[in-house]
Amino acid sequence: MGVYTLFANIIAPQTAPGTAQVDANGIPLLPGANLPSGSQLVTITGGSGEIINPNTVQSFHVVATTTSGNVTASVQPIVSNDGVNWMNYGSAIAISSGASPQQAQGNGTGFWKYMSAYCSALTGTGALVKCIMAA
Repeated sequence: MGVYTLFANIIAPQTAPGTAQVDANGIPLLPGANLPSGSQLVTITGGSGEIINPNTVQSFHVVATTTSGNVTASVQPIVSNDGVNWMNYGSAIAISSGASPQQAQGNGTGFWKYMSAYCSALTGTGALVKCIMAA
């Protein structure tokens, strides 16, 4: 089992992964090339392309903070078998409004080659959010 940072210190909502399959010159994208800025492509061993064991349970831990007041956040885990075509993995992990810091978690048991996440919503004064996966 290891712990992997899917993203850290995100200060604004990210967009979902792009749908492009090739770059501007028509060359196929490398795994992770169309992830939102700040999101990381990770696997169980921390290296690109390693297969996650089918019986592995993944736990996603989301932490959101503010410099003052309340914070809300929504984080969507995503998965892929080729690193280019991404799909949502379960439901978004939501942090409802509350004083800083706020935490939430989600679990999965899927068998995917690549895993990542993106922040789809974030509000609060000086808000920061991070997502960590244990698998």
